[in-house]
Amino acid sequence: MQLPVVTLVFLAAAVVVALGILYAVAAPHLRERDHDDDEGRPAENPRHTSRTRR
Repeated sequence: MQLPVVTLVFLAAAVVVALGILYAVAAPHLRERDHDDDEGRPAENPRHTSRTRR
């Protein structure tokens, strides 16, 4: 193989790996958002609340 072909194959493989990582990281978050909408109640506030209830 010539150098440009190897370079293009390497770049294509890098893009496929990057998209796979992106999907692996984003898919659980997208599923959680869809699940909250199905229940008909607003999603809980993800921020930390104090236990001391000032």
